[in-house]
Order: sequence, then C-alpha cells, then structure tokens
Amino acid sequence: MSNRGLLTVTATDGSVAITALRSALAGEASVAVLPSSNTPRTQAVIAAIAPQLPVSDEIALIATTSGSTGNPKAVLLSHAAVMASISAVNTELGFTPQWHLVLPLQHIAGTMTALRGLAADSTLHQPTINAADPMQLAAYSKSVKDLSGLHAIALVPEHLNRLEVIGELGALKHFHKVVVGAGALDLTMKSKLMNYGISVVSSYGLTETCGGIVWDGLPLNSVAVSLNQANEVLIQSEMNATSYRDDLNALTIINTHDIGDLSTGKLQIKGRSDSKVKVKGHFVDLNTLTQLTTELTGLTAVAFVVADQLHLVIEGSKFDHSGLASQLKNELGSAVKGCRISFREKFPRTDLGKIDMFAMRLELISG
Repeated sequence: MSNRGLLTVTATDGSVAITALRSALAGEASVAVLPSSNTPRTQAVIAAIAPQLPVSDEIALIATTSGSTGNPKAVLLSHAAVMASISAVNTELGFTPQWHLVLPLQHIAGTMTALRGLAADSTLHQPTINAADPMQLAAYSKSVKDLSGLHAIALVPEHLNRLEVIGELGALKHFHKVVVGAGALDLTMKSKLMNYGISVVSSYGLTETCGGIVWDGLPLNSVAVSLNQANEVLIQSEMNATSYRDDLNALTIINTHDIGDLSTGKLQIKGRSDSKVKVKGHFVDLNTLTQLTTELTGLTAVAFVVADQLHLVIEGSKFDHSGLASQLKNELGSAVKGCRISFREKFPRTDLGKIDMFAMRLELISG
C-alpha cells in the first residue's frame, strides 16, 4: 500500500469534478469535492480535509460530515467501500437505473449519486436547474417521461415540501425510484407520494457509510445494524469508512450516536444519545427542550450549548415569549435556568435544507 496526492475539485467545477470522480471510480485517484463558496464552513471543511497531506492509494474519496455538533470531520472512504455501496443499492433496487443529480456534489448524497450514475451500465444526468426552486424541479421531473430506460433520483425532505406547496408532488411519478435521505421522511408525506403512484424509499445513513445503508428501516445487503446497551445504533458493513483523516483508528463498527429501536424488525431513529449534556452542573436533554419549545410556541426551535452556556433559538419573531422561560423551567426544572432565549426571523440552512447548526454556533461564538 502506497500514498499519493489528494485531488481536490470544487462542486461547481462541472466537467472537471465529474472527470475527477471517474478517476476515483476507476481507482486511479483519491478525490475530495470542496464547497464552491468561501465561507467559514468551507474553511473548516478544507482544514479537516488537509489537502496538502498525502493519502493512501486505497482511498477513493475524502468526504466531510455536516459539522452539526462541532467542526466538520473528514472521512476516508475506500474504493472498495464505494463500490460496495453502488452494488448494494443496485441489488436493493433490483435494477441499475440512470441517476439524476440535483443534490450538491460536495455532500455525500450528491457524490454517491454521481458515482452511481458514472458506474458501469448506468448513465448520469446533470440537469442545469436549481433544484431548490420547486417549479424548476417539477418541470425537469416531468421531462423524464420522454427518456427511455429506468430512472432514479435522490432528494431531501425539503424538496418534497416545496413541491407540495406548489401542488407538484405528482411530477416525481416519472422516476422509477425516488430515494429520500438527509432527514426523516414524514409518514404523511410518504403516503401522499404513494397515492401518486410514486415509488419512494426513505434512506438512512452517514457520511461514514457512503450515505444511505438502511432503506425503509431495513439494512441493505451486507449491512449489519445492531443496538448497544444504550440503544445507540451500531453499523458494520463493507461501506464503512476506513477512518477519519485526523484519527486513524479503524471504523470497523461505527457508533452513530443515534438512539434506535428495532422492536418492529425495522430500524426507527428516536433521537441522539449526545443530546443530553451537562451545563453548569445540570444535565439538560437538548431534544426534550427543543420539542417542548415547539409544542409551547408552534415554532421551529433548536437548543445547543456554546462555551458552557445553554442557548435556545426560535425561528419566528411574532411570538409573545414573555412567559416562555417560566414555562420551560416549570416543565424541565432548574436545568434550564439561565438559558438564553433568542429569536431569528429565519434560520440559516445548508444546501440540503437542514438547519445550519455550524453557522449558528459560529455566530454565537464570534458575536
């Protein structure tokens, strides 16, 4: 085993990025796809990837985690893991589709969609649309009916929400499979999609597993899912990352720190084990605080800790919050005493529609 230089491309490099991914797929290069914008997140991503350092020639990709609970971490994904992921998805589908790339290429879901489309017997379609615009996504989806062959697309829940707002969920029926990841697929939404005759699947996975490895609660081929004594989800698979860039301990078994339930025979995610934190001598469950706030206000909220200070940020500025702190203390006790409550008209969002926790943390640290 030898080392080689890391090939870096930006997500908007178009044909250059795709050429680099073809090389990674062929085992000829180790590639990292960088965000195109110059933001503090991008700088943190580049620092984690450390492009100036060599990498083992068994590595096909270096991808980064979202950084929702801290700085992004660089994940080393081997060529074998990438190929195992492509194979497992095709086995689950029962066919090799043509893939349509509308997700950001720098995210693992976008990278793996591209690699599946570039693999043998497939085709990659790269529409020049802004998929965040539901009108453009709907129009493109309808155009797929004029193409021959079998077609698949990977989306996130926010795509579905926006399509529903404009009454265009049915446009997705022209795909033979719609894979939804990077967030839970609401059962009501899934039912609506199925009523349109859309074949949809909810995908769960991590950057550390080449993306989705559990579909509709069931592990893909060669994936073993179990729970430890704390009910944390453990994953062992051929798709597991080799290691992190800054920690060479093997990721043979990955502790996701998601709380799971397998009592029905299907994996259900119930929350995070790391949501319970100690602040100024008191334990606080951030999930419970967030959920209670949403129940009391009807608004989206997030809770997190920065420099041993508990923060609760609520999206929306028209709520009378004068009694909110007292209500939270009555329900959760002194653990939330001193919590700093603030409001934002609109939360920052990532390219995949998730709340950008990294940006919010950084804002509080710097401000």
